[in-house]
Amino acid sequence: ADLLENTAFGLEMCTPAFPHLFVPIGAFAGASRSAASLIQASTRSCFFAGFAAQRNFAEVIAKGEVQGMASRFIGIGLGIGLGNCISSSTPLVLASFCVVTWIHMYSNLKSYQSIQIRTLNPYRASLVFSEYLLSGQAPPVKEVNAEEPLF
Repeated sequence: ADLLENTAFGLEMCTPAFPHLFVPIGAFAGASRSAASLIQASTRSCFFAGFAAQRNFAEVIAKGEVQGMASRFIGIGLGIGLGNCISSSTPLVLASFCVVTWIHMYSNLKSYQSIQIRTLNPYRASLVFSEYLLSGQAPPVKEVNAEEPLF
């Protein structure tokens, strides 16, 4: 979802370069951001459920929302500071967008890799069952999570 949202932001930044395609690019970017928001909203509870150990789902949601708000607040402050340094230089704007987007996506990748999901989806279940049938023992959660592909 974040990749889709970042792509939409990139498309929005490209609209001045293609004024004759402003409406189609803007419409596609807007639809992409809406789709990203929908995906984020629908998958957020699954990630939060992975953290809820003992019926503390509400607490996990509250902490997740606070972390999200704090990171947005810090991001806005850093964005304002970066914007003041860059001014109106198009190459610097594009370069900083690429750098910040790369950092964002790398951070997301590392955070997803650190989550130890203890529930079974069809792919993880097949990993667990095949290992159990081969060795007679279920693999550890960390090993199963490491073997599951990101996409």
